[in-house]
Amino acid sequence: MTVRAKAKSKLIQKNVTVNSDTSSDPFDPSFSKRRSVKKSVSRNDGRYTAPIPKSVKKSPRWYPVVLLALLFLGVLVIILNFVGSLPSSPTNWYTLVGLVLILVSVVMATRYR
Repeated sequence: MTVRAKAKSKLIQKNVTVNSDTSSDPFDPSFSKRRSVKKSVSRNDGRYTAPIPKSVKKSPRWYPVVLLALLFLGVLVIILNFVGSLPSSPTNWYTLVGLVLILVSVVMATRYR
């Protein structure tokens, strides 16, 4: 039994009258094709919106390189701080610097196109 037949039988079992007219039968595969589709109405209020130039839509080639470099550098600074490889480490300042580098890379990632 197909899904369409199951759905129709459920409608009939619940004493719901099913319209025999095929033009309004929602289980008919061509029903969605025959439905009238509302077209979106564009507002024309007289304002001009300039198109976005293509140079703004795409990030430069160096952008993802800097983004990933800042991310890895921030993680590396935090790891080296806790291992004790940095001068006068472990201190909270190195952790803060690492977190700021990671935060800058996350902000850059949100602006990447």
